[in-house]
This record gives sequence, structure tokens and C-alpha cells, in this order.
Amino acid sequence: MRKIVLSLMLFSGAVAANAGGILTNSNQSAAYVRMLSRNASTDMDAVFYNPAGLALLKDGFHISLNNQFLFQKRSISNDYPYLNDKAYTGDVTIPFFPSFYAAYKKNDWTFFAGFTPTGGGGKATFNNGLPSFEVPASDIPTLLTQKGIATTDYALDMSFDGTSVIYGGQAGASYKVNRWLSVSAGARFVFAKNTYDGHLSNIRINPVSALNPTGGFISAPKFFSQMSASATGAASSLQPIITANYGGLTLQQAQAANILNANQVAALQAGLGKDYNAAMTIAQVQTAYQGNAAMLGAYATATADKQVDATQTGTGITPIIGVNINPNDKLNIGVRYEFRTKISLKNDTKVDGTGMFPDGKRSNSDMPAVLAVGVDYRILPDLKLSGSWTHYFDKDANWNGKEKFITDNLYEIALGFEYDVTPKMQVSGGYLYVQTGAGQGYQSDINFSLSSNSVAFGSAFKVSEKMKLNMGMIYTQYVEGTRYLTYNNGITAKETYNKNNLGFAIGIDYRF
Repeated sequence: MRKIVLSLMLFSGAVAANAGGILTNSNQSAAYVRMLSRNASTDMDAVFYNPAGLALLKDGFHISLNNQFLFQKRSISNDYPYLNDKAYTGDVTIPFFPSFYAAYKKNDWTFFAGFTPTGGGGKATFNNGLPSFEVPASDIPTLLTQKGIATTDYALDMSFDGTSVIYGGQAGASYKVNRWLSVSAGARFVFAKNTYDGHLSNIRINPVSALNPTGGFISAPKFFSQMSASATGAASSLQPIITANYGGLTLQQAQAANILNANQVAALQAGLGKDYNAAMTIAQVQTAYQGNAAMLGAYATATADKQVDATQTGTGITPIIGVNINPNDKLNIGVRYEFRTKISLKNDTKVDGTGMFPDGKRSNSDMPAVLAVGVDYRILPDLKLSGSWTHYFDKDANWNGKEKFITDNLYEIALGFEYDVTPKMQVSGGYLYVQTGAGQGYQSDINFSLSSNSVAFGSAFKVSEKMKLNMGMIYTQYVEGTRYLTYNNGITAKETYNKNNLGFAIGIDYRF
């Protein structure tokens, strides 16, 4: 029987907070949540989106504090025919998703720093487990029935909580080369942490057999252990006959020679069920019982309670460069390039009933390189339009071979607007399209990447000459994804993935 909690291996990136790449979050400010297109920003969130654009700030010290409240619902269905429940849901709730930025501008130089949840950031809870947890258990009734032990149902208890977050602290400087050109350079130090806490326990089945004549639910490990012991006993009972050189006889021949009685023959035949045929010799019957004992013992081990309590941590450094072009008061263009971040995760395992998380073992979970380009254009004195394009070089990342299932690099296209209702109040909105490049081989019930459509709206209030308040709301609907899985028994099942996000944000920008 296959190991039951197989999918726990690849949780990294599974609970990405909202918009962004497979491992990377792009929702890093309240201004983003109300507009979606920020790659040409010249406000304080430019620390993340357009560092070179900070050269256009007013001289002085600036800070920005932001928090987002994010909610995600995941739904997975699997039409494997033996499953009791073909639909599974998981919830991600993130009440605290902060970002902080600071900058000091003096003449042509700006020095900046920031802290963001660069990737992940949430906790996914699947109270009823996942298809990959349940499929192996759902096979048991069919396997036993094929062996001649009528079994129609199974039950089990399972749950899984997982978190994945990558914190990033960055610093750097931007320089205004001339009136229209500025450049920037910096780096981000990232700390990645994944946690896995799950169990699959109390697997029960309802076989009708001598060990369970009523056909009620019985512990699967207990049943298989008893069956294994019974098969071992049957095999051992035949050893004296084989030692006496009667192993070449059939059971019927041994009965005719008064070596076995009718009840013993009937019991030996019944114990093998459909595996028995009349031409089998006693030696072959013993071998069959020994094989059944080993197989049933393996089933007892496979259906025993499984628990995982493991943490993975790792660090990396992301060099970041940028260019900002500001030819006139109406047009601004921002370009940012983030180099690939090499991250090696190390297991810290307390409990691992699956054998999937050897304590101290390392695995790769790189953050891919990113190229981001943005254009802001003020078409009217009170109306600014914005466009952003962000490209994630997923195919070049090292994900322990899983990157080979990336058919194309993920990219984002965003359009936004900002309208000055009054000198102190702005309203804004935006649309974001994300096209994933993950192929079917990448997708799993614990970690899938889908294309999506997002809409956002919000407002900004100029509280004073030095303070600005940003508020926004974003909703993301993902494009349903599918994968066809062929299991060890040859059955092919369709697995479907979907999710949606809802987020709210508030932030304050302040200049001293």
C-alpha cells in the first residue's frame, strides 16, 4: 500500500497570500490593494515596486506602515470511484500581513529599507484532509473483496494544517543621475519557514470474516495484524508435513492419505480465498500463506496512525537593481529586476510517521528572478492611468526537479487608475490578470498554481501635508485547473482545483 501522507512533501508556496508568482507575493502595500498597478510607483511603496523611483520623493525622512486582512478558500475535488467524499475544502486566514517602508531623501540620493512577507504568509487548514490522504484508504474495501473478504466501506480521521511564509528585509539606495533618469541598487535578505502539522488516524473497515463475523466497523491495523498472524499460523502448521516430505501433495491428496482431516483442508482452502486452486501443492499453499502474512503485515503498518510535525527553514539573498525614467510631468516609467534567490530548506522534524521529512535533510526552494516594468501616465490633471507587467522566471528556479513541470514562466498584467476627487481625496481601481505556466505534472492537491483575475478599488485621503491614508479591497477569482491522475491500480481520476481570495488593506504614509 502506498504511503498515505505523500503530498505533505511539497507544501512550499501552497498558501501564497494573494496576487503574485508561485512563491512570490506582489500585494505589498495598501496602495497596491486599491490600484493593482504599482511598478511605476513614486510613493513610499516604491521601496518594493520601483526603488529607483524613490529619487522623486521630497527631501526628508519618510515611512509607510501597511497591513492587510486576507482570506482564501480552496476547493479540491477528485472523482476517484472509491472515495466516500469527493470534495475537499481548505481555508486560509491571514489577519496580520504587514509591510513597512522607510526612506531618507537628500538632494540626489535616497536611502531606503523595507520589510515585507515576500512569499506565502498564511495558514491553510484542511479539517477533512485531502484526496491524496484518502485514496489509499479507499482502496481497502475493493482489495479485500477481491481476496474473497466481502468489505463495502471504510472510515478515517484526518486533518492537516500547513503554513508557508518568506519574510524579506531589504535595503538599498537610489541616485538621480539627471532630471529624467534615476537608478537604484539594493538587496533583500529572506527567511523562509514552512510548517507541517497533520494526522491520519483511526482507519476502520467493515469486512465480513471469521475475525469480524458481524461485518461491523473494525480497526484496519488490528484486522490486518490478526489476519497476518492467522496466515503465519497456517503456514507454520504445514511445516511438519513438508519436513516429512509430503510437501508435493495437494490438500486433497493429503486428506486421502489421512495426513490432514476434512476440517483442516476446508480451513486452509477458505483462508486463501480466491488465491487457492485445487492443483496447489502443500508447499505452494504454505508459500501463499507466507506471502499473505507479509502483505497483511504491510497493510497493518500502512494503515497505522500517521502524524507529521515538522518545520523547514532557510535563508537567501536577492540582489535588486532598478531604473526610473521620468521625461516629463505626465509620464513615468519604472523597471525593476530581482535576481534569483537561492534557498535551501532544512528539516527540523519532531514527528514523522510518513518517513518524508528526515530530520536535518535539505531541499531547494528558490525564489525565481523577477522582471517588472510599469508605466504611469497622467492623461488629465486629475486622472492618472497605470499599467504594469511582471514576469517570473520560474523555469530557472531550483525546486528539486519540480521546475521541469513548468511549461512557461508565470506573468502578470495589471491596469489601474487614480482620480483626484478633491485636493485631499483620491479614488482608484484596477484589474490584474495572472497567467500561470504550471503544467499538469506540477499540480497537486497540496500545491497548485492557477491563472487568475483580480479586481480592486479603494481610496486615499490626504490627512495633512505630511500624512496620507490608503485603503483598498481586492477580490481574486482563479481559473479552475485540472489534472488526470493514474493510480497504481490503473484507475484514472480527474482532480479539479479552484480557489478565491478576498483582501482588505489599510496603510499610512508619513513624511517628517
